[in-house]
Amino acid sequence: MPATTSRFKLPYPTSSDRVADYPTTARQNAEAIEKAFMPSSTSFPAYGGWEGPGQATRTGNVHVLPITAKRTAESFNTGTSGEFAIMTVPADYPAPQDNTCVGHVTFGGYTTPVFYSASGRRLLVKPQASFNINKNMTGYGLAVWVA
Repeated sequence: MPATTSRFKLPYPTSSDRVADYPTTARQNAEAIEKAFMPSSTSFPAYGGWEGPGQATRTGNVHVLPITAKRTAESFNTGTSGEFAIMTVPADYPAPQDNTCVGHVTFGGYTTPVFYSASGRRLLVKPQASFNINKNMTGYGLAVWVA
């Protein structure tokens, strides 16, 4: 009976395995590798007041999330808000460590960093300047992390 690696559960032969069993173990290993590295996608719901759920692609431990976030609620000035959430990371989806900068988003001429917040599993925009985000304004960006 083959053993498995702890991280990806890849089977490998042990000294007690029969040589005749190796083709089965090798096939199981190849199938596990394909499964671990086959790209998959997951929808990220928009946070309240925003539209445009994201579609994250996962390949192994690398997660790529194109961001398109349209403001559907009232306008606001980022100087008074400090930071604001635009998307929620699904509960069963691998996430980076708390307060990790995962990318950026641009609203008009303002590009701002995006951080992961473990509290509420949210993607937070943390503007470096004060500017207005008007109703129907759309921000575009990209978030990438390893988890």
